Amino acid sequence: MRKLFRRGSLKLYVFLAIIFATATPILISGYIMTKQAENALLEEKKSKLMGAARMLEQYLAADYDTILREQGLEHAGREEQIRGLNRALAEYTDVVARANPGVGVGYYSKDLDAILTYGPSEQYGNTVGIRIADDHPGRKAMATGMAMIEVGLLVRGPIMNAMLPVTRKGEVIGYIWSNELLTDIQQQIAAMERKVYQAVTAGIALGLVMALLMAAKIGSDVSRIKRGLQRLRHDLYHQLPPSFGELGEITDEVNLLSQKLVTARTHNEYILESISGGVVTTDKEGRVTTLNRAAEQITGLVAVDVLDHPFEEVFSSEGEIYQIWSTTSNSGQPCPGREILYSSGDNTMHLLVSSSVLLKNKEPIGTILVLRDLTEMRRLEEQVRRADRLAALGELAAGVAHEIRNPLTSVQGYAQFLGEDLQPGDPRQDYLATIVQEVNRANRIMEELLRFARPTTPYFRYVNLEEELEQTLVLARQVHSKHIQIIRDYHPLPPVMADSEQLKQVFLNLLINAAQAMADSGGIIRVSTDYLPEKRMVVLTVDDTGPGIPPEYVDRLFDPFFTTKEKGTGLGLAIAHQIVRLHGGNIEVESRPGRGATFHVYLPEGGEEDDGRRKEEHPGGR
Repeated sequence: MRKLFRRGSLKLYVFLAIIFATATPILISGYIMTKQAENALLEEKKSKLMGAARMLEQYLAADYDTILREQGLEHAGREEQIRGLNRALAEYTDVVARANPGVGVGYYSKDLDAILTYGPSEQYGNTVGIRIADDHPGRKAMATGMAMIEVGLLVRGPIMNAMLPVTRKGEVIGYIWSNELLTDIQQQIAAMERKVYQAVTAGIALGLVMALLMAAKIGSDVSRIKRGLQRLRHDLYHQLPPSFGELGEITDEVNLLSQKLVTARTHNEYILESISGGVVTTDKEGRVTTLNRAAEQITGLVAVDVLDHPFEEVFSSEGEIYQIWSTTSNSGQPCPGREILYSSGDNTMHLLVSSSVLLKNKEPIGTILVLRDLTEMRRLEEQVRRADRLAALGELAAGVAHEIRNPLTSVQGYAQFLGEDLQPGDPRQDYLATIVQEVNRANRIMEELLRFARPTTPYFRYVNLEEELEQTLVLARQVHSKHIQIIRDYHPLPPVMADSEQLKQVFLNLLINAAQAMADSGGIIRVSTDYLPEKRMVVLTVDDTGPGIPPEYVDRLFDPFFTTKEKGTGLGLAIAHQIVRLHGGNIEVESRPGRGATFHVYLPEGGEEDDGRRKEEHPGGR
C-alpha cells in the first residue's frame, strides 16, 4: 500500500476523497437504519407483550375473590387460596404462553402478595407462591394503577416486562405481566444489525474498489505522462500514449511539442543516435554530457539518470573505463583502443574502448569515449575454436578407442582363462577379478569415447517434453534423496522434434550432476520449463542450490575429459552438449559460487518444415 500511495501523491488525495464521499453517507445511513429498525423491533415487542397481558386480563372476567368463593376457599389459608387460583387460571396462562414462544405470562395477587400463575408452567411453575421484591416494578404498577413496560433484572433474569394492573370496582387487586428475555430480543436485534452491517460493509468495499480503480487509473495516467516527460529529456522521438479528458489534452500538447523539437535537431545528433557504437562525452569539469542509445544498451545505464553527473559517480573509479577516460582527460593523450572485460549486472562483456579529446575550434572542451561491444564476436570465435578442437579430439578419441579395445579384450580373456586353473581360495583369484573389473571399466570409457566421437543418428519424432522429464526423474532416483527436494515448475509447451532417448540422457546427466553437487549438504533442485515464442524455442532449466561452479571452470565444462569428480570421465556434459547441438539447440550455464548453478537447455519448437529438414539431414529420422 505504501508503494501504491506515496505521501502527498495525487492518487492518495483522489483515493481519500472518493472514500470519504462514498463511505460517509453509507455509514450514516447504516447507523440510522440500524437505530430505526432496532426501535421498530422494540416497539413491536412491547405491543406483543402488552397484547398477551390483555388476553389474560380479558380471561379474568370477575375477580380473585369470586373464583375463591366458587371453589369454597374464601376462608381457606393463604397457601390453599394460591393453589386454588392457580388451578383456575394456569391452563389459560399456558395457552397464551404457548401461543407466544419465548414469552412468560402470569397473574399476581395484591392481597395474597404472591405469584398465582407463571406460564409456561413446565418451566416456571415452581415460582408460584413467591412474593416479588419490594422494589419490583410490579408494585409500582399496582400502586399507580397504570400499565408499564420495564426493562431490567426480574424473576426470570434480564427481561422486558409488560405489566397491566388488574382493576375491579375501582380497586387494584393485582397485576398481569407478560415478559420476554432480553437475550432473545438482543439476538433478533443482533441478527438484524448483522444484515445491515453486511450491507454497509459491501457498500464500503464496493466504494473502496471503485476508489482504488479510479485512483489507480488517474495515478497511472499521471505517472505515464511523468515517465514520458522524463524520457523526452533524452529521447524526443518518444510519444506519450493517448489519454482521455484533460489529461489527454496535456498528452496531445506534449506530443506536439516533442514533434516540433525533433524537427529542430541537428544532423550530428541524428548521426550520434544512429551509430552502433556507444558514445559517452564529458565536459571539462568531468560531467557526463552525452550517453547515446548504444551506450545505454552496452552499459545498462539510462541517460536521464546520469547526464550532468560526475564521471566517477557513473563509472567506478576502480574500473578500466574510468582509467582510460582519466588518462585522456588529464593528459590529453588519446587511447586508440583497448579491449577490456566490463560487468553490467549479471552480464560480462568484451568491450573495445577508445578515447580522445573533444575539440571545439581546436580548443579542448571535454573528453569522448567510444565503446564497441565485441562479446558476440568473441563468443563466435570461441565456438569455432571449440568446434575445431572437439572435431580433432573426437577423431583422435575414436582411433585410440579402437586401438585399445582389442588388447583389452585379450587381457580380459587371458585373465578369465588363468582363473580357471586356480584352486578355490587362491589369493590370485582376487587379482584376476580386479583385472576383469578394471578392463570392463576401461571398455565403458571406450564406449563413451566412441559415442562422443561418432554419435548415434537421432530418431526424430514429436516429443512431449514434460513427459520425458517425468520419466527421467523416475530414472534418476538418487535425486530423490531425503536430503534433496525436487520442485517442478512446468509451463505449457509445444511439442519438439527430438530423439526421446537422447533427451533423457541429457536430462539425466544434468539431474545427476545437480544431485551429486549437493550429496553432502542436501538442497533443492528446481526443474522448470518455458516457451520463448519470439525465438520459437522451448527451454528446460535445472537449477540447484549446491556450492556452484568456480568461475575458472565454467568455460571448460563441456570440454571432453574435463571433470571435477574423482571418478568422473569428463564425457557426460560433453556428450549432452553434443546431443543438444545435433537437435539444433544449445546449453548455457550460469554459476553462483556458494549459491548453486543453473543449466538452460534450449530446443527448437517442432513443426512440419523443421521435421522435413531434419529427416533430410539425419536419414535415421522417421
